[in-house]
Amino acid sequence: MTSVLIAGPCISEFGWELMEFQGRVRALAKRHDHVVVCSTESLRPLYTDFNPIFVGHKIRGVRDCHVMRSIETPAEWDRVMAVLSQHKREFEARGCKVRWEHSRPSRGTVGTLHAMDQQSFIRYGNADAAKARDRVFDVLLHARNKEGVNPYYRIFNWPIEKWNTVVKALTEQGLKLAAIGTKTEALLPTGAVDLRGLELSDLMDTMRAAKLIIGPSSGPMHLASLCGTPHFVWTSKQWSSTIKADNRGRYTRVWNPLKTKCWIIDERPDVGADIVVAEIKKIWPELPCTSR
Repeated sequence: MTSVLIAGPCISEFGWELMEFQGRVRALAKRHDHVVVCSTESLRPLYTDFNPIFVGHKIRGVRDCHVMRSIETPAEWDRVMAVLSQHKREFEARGCKVRWEHSRPSRGTVGTLHAMDQQSFIRYGNADAAKARDRVFDVLLHARNKEGVNPYYRIFNWPIEKWNTVVKALTEQGLKLAAIGTKTEALLPTGAVDLRGLELSDLMDTMRAAKLIIGPSSGPMHLASLCGTPHFVWTSKQWSSTIKADNRGRYTRVWNPLKTKCWIIDERPDVGADIVVAEIKKIWPELPCTSR
């Protein structure tokens, strides 16, 4: 009997989609004849390697880890569920066996967490494509400027002055820097090339070609891990009961399936700019001489 996987809608935070949802979908896809994936429209490139039927959504709400605490667009939720239900009916009418890995019936939660050994990961990005676009940088930075559900996470947002200090110091060392992220949730430090707002496929190529990516704990830093690009993260020692690890364990082990090189400062997320610059100078000799 022909088997079909329907996965989604995924409404989790970006990092959780990278390290909990897409890997599980890719692993399950290997065991099914047809796959339908539903996620945020802009994240389509995460799934193109196994060529699913992709249903993009624009569900908005308060995302918190692998859940959405509230949905601000119930009509969009209903539309998406109707589309996926229609796919299910059509495949079943053809005699297919359908498995639907989707949000629980009560809006706002996604399926159960999956261990890394239940997932399959690929290395995202193409460095040659970035070189062809003349988008090769020594350092990419994510100057996170995001409001979170938990006020605690605002301490991961640096003021622009601290970022300007870091960029100035690295530029004086002859390094070429660019800022990534979105224009609404990331700052542009003085002296950095503005790459905020790149489409995801372009961003992954650019990350793959970079020598180092720096920033506080955030979704783009987890993407760096899946691009195989060395990254330097400052964060806290906060323990996550969900993944049973602190942030150091998250970046170096639990959420690092490709074993990408990563450096961590976890004393405090509002670490001084001078300490960050000093750490990068220590890291630099350990990096590959050429981009991947």
